[in-house]
Amino acid sequence: MRKIFLIFPLFALILTGCGAVDKNEAAKPAVPVEVPKPVAVVFAPSDFDEATLAKVEQQLNQRNVPYEAITIQIGKFTGPQGRVVEVKKATWEVKPEDFRAVIYIGGPGMANIAKDDTLVFMAQKFAKAGKKLVAFGEGNDVLSNAGLPGGDTGAPAEPASASSDDEVGQIVESLSE
Repeated sequence: MRKIFLIFPLFALILTGCGAVDKNEAAKPAVPVEVPKPVAVVFAPSDFDEATLAKVEQQLNQRNVPYEAITIQIGKFTGPQGRVVEVKKATWEVKPEDFRAVIYIGGPGMANIAKDDTLVFMAQKFAKAGKKLVAFGEGNDVLSNAGLPGGDTGAPAEPASASSDDEVGQIVESLSE
């Protein structure tokens, strides 16, 4: 019985490698990996333009550009054709330094909420930070309410009208860092 107790600690020591560390492994510094900032894709929680949203997402995915779905609420939202989009971050939580650009998706729902304080303030914060702002359809209403398109702010806001995948692709390409 006593031999078993002596063998067990020896066996455990062998399994752990005797606490030895590879000298080469310890000397290698960690190489930081730069993760590209995502694009904020902002839409209304209801009645959003599913076709444009799908085109934008497709073009972002083709270019390996990360993105986050953003709206004025957190949750799962269903579009008019049944598309469900999960939102994990709301407009009031979004910080310009965490994103490379913003795309506002149109639709009747966006026209209904375009004066929402959090949407307008978000657009103004991103413009002030020098981030690119792109809007499709009724998404332009948010930029107008923020005083951005055609205003004296010098903000990099631009209305976008794209019906084809190629047109959306060119707009998404312009968002590359």
